Amino acid sequence: MENVQLFSLAFNSGLLVLAWILQLVVYPTFRVIEGSKLKEWHGTYVVRASIISLPIMFGQLATAMVDLFHHQGILEITIILLLVILWILTIFFALPAHQLVSDGEKNQEGIITLIRRQWSRTAIWTLVWLLDTGHLVWMQISAA
Repeated sequence: MENVQLFSLAFNSGLLVLAWILQLVVYPTFRVIEGSKLKEWHGTYVVRASIISLPIMFGQLATAMVDLFHHQGILEITIILLLVILWILTIFFALPAHQLVSDGEKNQEGIITLIRRQWSRTAIWTLVWLLDTGHLVWMQISAA
């Protein structure tokens, strides 16, 4: 197994776990934190979560681009396209939803929007992980 594939598996696995924890544990807890406390906590949360998620997202994108450079197959193209969609969803949908929560004016509405918008990102990260992991397993079986 090449180093790029190992890094890819690590980044994809990290984002898969992170996405599901956020979706099922972290974001739903925002609904039970009172307004002013949520506004205060959310600001702290966004900074801390970004310290964890951004390097992994950049690493995921970088390894996918290196993989695409070496293998211009349908799998590599599909993964790059899915990652582009993820970045678009992050920049244009997830970040504005976080801003709704940070603004604190309509917290419940903002939280519901955030949770709904996160589902598409969670699904795509799951699909990327399945494609990448399935491909790695297939390569190992084929090489045996």
